[in-house]
Amino acid sequence: MALIPDVRGRALRSPAGDEREPRGDYLQLLSEKTAIERMLAETPEEDVLDRASLRARLNVVEAALTASKPDEQEPRGCFRSR
Repeated sequence: MALIPDVRGRALRSPAGDEREPRGDYLQLLSEKTAIERMLAETPEEDVLDRASLRARLNVVEAALTASKPDEQEPRGCFRSR
């Protein structure tokens, strides 16, 4: 089961709640990072608590991205034309 940390660093189940491939988890984290960055850009500077909360979540997501980078290997199968 894929685990994604919450703001306090506790592990939560993946939204799908089932076995998923690491690449899918990585792509979900990338998507979440992009969404948080957009929300942060749209949140006024005066909303200090909202911005601090978004920055904290962004730090957690970035740490999870660093830790869960999928293997970048060559494909295992090889198709040859005749």
